[in-house]
Amino acid sequence: MKSYTLKILTTLSVILLTYSIKANVVITAATGGGSLCSNFYTTLGDIKITEGASNDIPSSQTDKTLILTAPSGYEFNPNIGTVSRATPHNVYNLSISVTTSTITVTISCNGTDHFDVITISGIQAKASNPTPIASSGNILRTSANPGTASITGITNGVTNFGTLTQSASSAYSSSAVSQINTNNIGIGSSDNEIICIQIVVTGTCPPISATSFTLNTTGSSDPAGDITNASLYFTGNSLTFATTTLFGSRANPNGSFTITGNATLLSGTNYFWLTYDIASGATLTHIVDGQCTSVTVDGSPYTPSPTFGRGSRCISRCPTGFVENGTNTIANGDFSSGNSGFVSNYTYVPDDPSRRDELWPEGYYSVWTKANDLHQDWSCSTKGKGGSGNFLIVNGNTVNNIIVWEETVNVTSNTTYYFCAWLCSVHPLNPAQLSFSVNGTNIGSVFTASTDTVNHWDEFYATWESGANTTAIISIVNKNIIANGNDFGLDDISFVPCVFNIFPVELLSFEANVICGEIKLDWITASETNNDFFTVEKSKDGQDFIGIINIDGAGNSNSIINYSAIDKEPYNGISYYRLKQTDFDGKSSYSNIVSVNFKKDSKVLFFPNPTNETVNITLPDGAGFGFIDAYNEIGQKIYSEIFNKDNLKNNMLSLNVKKTLGQGIYFFNVTTNNPITRVYSEKIIVY
Repeated sequence: MKSYTLKILTTLSVILLTYSIKANVVITAATGGGSLCSNFYTTLGDIKITEGASNDIPSSQTDKTLILTAPSGYEFNPNIGTVSRATPHNVYNLSISVTTSTITVTISCNGTDHFDVITISGIQAKASNPTPIASSGNILRTSANPGTASITGITNGVTNFGTLTQSASSAYSSSAVSQINTNNIGIGSSDNEIICIQIVVTGTCPPISATSFTLNTTGSSDPAGDITNASLYFTGNSLTFATTTLFGSRANPNGSFTITGNATLLSGTNYFWLTYDIASGATLTHIVDGQCTSVTVDGSPYTPSPTFGRGSRCISRCPTGFVENGTNTIANGDFSSGNSGFVSNYTYVPDDPSRRDELWPEGYYSVWTKANDLHQDWSCSTKGKGGSGNFLIVNGNTVNNIIVWEETVNVTSNTTYYFCAWLCSVHPLNPAQLSFSVNGTNIGSVFTASTDTVNHWDEFYATWESGANTTAIISIVNKNIIANGNDFGLDDISFVPCVFNIFPVELLSFEANVICGEIKLDWITASETNNDFFTVEKSKDGQDFIGIINIDGAGNSNSIINYSAIDKEPYNGISYYRLKQTDFDGKSSYSNIVSVNFKKDSKVLFFPNPTNETVNITLPDGAGFGFIDAYNEIGQKIYSEIFNKDNLKNNMLSLNVKKTLGQGIYFFNVTTNNPITRVYSEKIIVY
């Protein structure tokens, strides 16, 4: 009895063991088909067929076929794709054929079972129609066309070899402007980010492009004098500023300007960055700012909301939050007073009109207007910074640590100072390398002159904390001791204290708009600290301001507060406005500057006026495109429309104000962009 029972159990164990090693193939489905378009193919990930048991692909098969079918609404790229096998294997021969609708793999085996892996690679797929026939579908071995190969574990019409999904059609969704970097900007610096323009796109098929941006220098103190170039960069979906991809640029921007290019937009948020190059002669403490009033996507113009960022950037060598107080402690930093106000361990030689070798050999210097007058081998193009005036001209010494220039100045304790000097080469060989120090401690790194001798001036600047010091010994030493070359000029040496200049009001916005022949100024605060009152100031040139009205502040507040003021006598043309904020203790600070263009000689006609239904608006020739805004009697914007040449007829636009606005008195602003941005205003009566 025990022997019989043991025999049954042994037989059952063998049977169970046989079934336990039998398994189905494992299918690794293709990836990458999640957002297909109809106008281009996308390469899918590998499809893998992995045996769970060595005989899942029976070894007796020769020239048998596995046919995979594209789902409805999708197609494969014909003749594109490969098939391979792992080793060891009983599948000894594989081939593939791809049509728009099928992938056919032909299999032959060698009669010996091994654990095989078949990999189908490089298959490309796309949607077959721009309008989705099916939003998604699976690659299957269909019952209607399965092929002849025997593979354990594949269920025709069920086993998924890859899911394909068609992307939604691309479309512009929204755009906005923000200001991410409000740090101070150095004079002569390049590619300073001013505003970030975000364009949101839904879908990916077909790709759409941004081709034009209408921008302006609104808020800048003196764009003509301070900004030499504007560039627009594209970083795709990355909110990290970079200058890798240039969209376009514009030299010497001043007021409204357009930058054109072509950038293929990605699904989601796309980021563009407006940057400025700052002139070497820019004015310290001036503000630079920008605005984007229109973006053209897929041929259509759109207005970002908002069109400007919060904040601005200050041209300053001081740390962010500080500005220069305007006092240079260096007595003769521009050398206009000749060889005075400083000491040097080099030997001074004045210019001698009868000679051109005064600064020979090494270790001599002079103060003069032209390097070539002092050494015949030196550049005749190198003159003072700016092209004229005295500068310090030096034949570099062959002895290390010899002081070229030094001055002792009085300083205020616990104050931040910046040191600045401009350096050029007067001979291209072995450019000078200068070290700068205050009270014997180096500030900044060693600074090397350019090899360009065509009056190429480079700026060195660094900040210094005075601590308990009340005097500062400022020194410049040439660290290059090679005799051949090593000849240079110094000019415009500055040592200036920095003062704290944080605006003690959190300003959300500050705008100036033309309404009914007047300038309406609106600003919003999010918080105020010790704020006694605002003074609205205006200027014709962005530099010299006059106060026109005082508005009481809220003292201390953490709530949103709206303010407004009216300039009843605006200048004809561009006016600049800023807010002067005064504390209860009498201290003052200033906001960013905004500008507005007011034209009294209007060439826009509104008729009939009064009207009981429609008003016709005629525009100047070549107006191109622009905006129409309507305000009610209390200054609220209640209507806005973009116009372009497509909705103009004979330079005229008709608007049914009775239907759109109803009866009442309205103030219309028409903003045109050609040849420059102009705003025209009119009072319209609808009865």
